[in-house]
Amino acid sequence: HLAKAVCISLIEQGKAARFWLVPRLLDWLRQGFDEKDFDRRFNLVCDFPYLALDDLGMEAGTPWAGERLDMLIDHRWSQDLPMVLTATPQHLSRGTISERIASRIKDVHKALVLNIEAEDFRREKLRSS
Repeated sequence: HLAKAVCISLIEQGKAARFWLVPRLLDWLRQGFDEKDFDRRFNLVCDFPYLALDDLGMEAGTPWAGERLDMLIDHRWSQDLPMVLTATPQHLSRGTISERIASRIKDVHKALVLNIEAEDFRREKLRSS
């Protein structure tokens, strides 16, 4: 919810920001093959002014998904485009994120890594319902 809040704040400031759950982003990109506009979709995401990707590592670990995420994150990193990434420690520890991408995410010259130690707010919502 914090990544989405960042996007909402940017939009309220008049900036173009986009929030994607990683598996949904990959589904939307795959649909581009059927609609013959994959390249347009992929370039749009690569170059969007502000991008938040939620639940990195939750996607199916296919070679295609890994390549696309690698290309996307590398492009944004090399172009100094702002990005918010979220991942759970479990997803990070499973090794679903390539070493190359992990090095970009942890680049102290371009990234700020925050470890948030809190209960999953979705579980907390369910308990209080």
